Amino acid sequence: MDNNINHESRPLSNVVYWNQFWSQMHKPITIDTSNFRDYCCVNILKRKFVPGAKRFIEIGCGSGRYLVYFAREFGYEVWGIDNSEEAYSMAKMNLKYFKIEANLVKSDFLKLNLPKNHFDIVFSCGLFEHFDDPTAVLAKSLSLLKKGGQIMTIVTNFGGLFGKIRKFINPDIYEIHNPSAPDCVLRAYHSLGLRNIESGYFGSLRLPVLNPNEIHSKKIPKKLIPLLRRGFNAFNIIAVYIYRKTGLQINGKFFSSEFFVYGEKNRL
Repeated sequence: MDNNINHESRPLSNVVYWNQFWSQMHKPITIDTSNFRDYCCVNILKRKFVPGAKRFIEIGCGSGRYLVYFAREFGYEVWGIDNSEEAYSMAKMNLKYFKIEANLVKSDFLKLNLPKNHFDIVFSCGLFEHFDDPTAVLAKSLSLLKKGGQIMTIVTNFGGLFGKIRKFINPDIYEIHNPSAPDCVLRAYHSLGLRNIESGYFGSLRLPVLNPNEIHSKKIPKKLIPLLRRGFNAFNIIAVYIYRKTGLQINGKFFSSEFFVYGEKNRL
């Protein structure tokens, strides 16, 4: 395993964007399995992780909703890192609301010194797709992991239908995402020598949740935005209902909105 592969991870977004993003979120916020993405994601998490006395860290923890979820559902000791002041404040509020004790750090992860070989699980969701090459972020994440520890990365797939819709309705949002992130992350897992690697697309045919404040496309009349938003939301609700009833999904690079990679650090 080569944790010293010479890659530089250049961020595609900045802390100003994330402060604005998190300041607009309603509080409290947690995992909601009536949401199609969360429902699919939870199924994967329950399949790969088991409850126990484990130390868990999320890189780019945002609102802290996954910290709440893993503490409540799995009984883990949870840690979270985020560079956004708004995200940090929101995570603190969320954790306090749900009475969860956690170790929160506000810092740029790549500049932060954390104990190595310290965590049983390293998790990230919605972070790696904001780098042109996530290898350096993954390598540092891996350095925190104990031998035999588990690591999972979830990215939004902007290389398929979901990304094409986003590019049309809001090119600014599209530009801060790496549409090749699924392939980049999977390659990095292999290049860093992780074992028992598993990956897959999920969230088939999920449409973006449209925030009127984020729709900047001149091609969409303003009067049409509320109708589009209701239509997209209705579609996602129906998709959840069909999946729950039938288990049917059409997953793949074009149709799925999300991609996960799971691996384990070598025990040697």
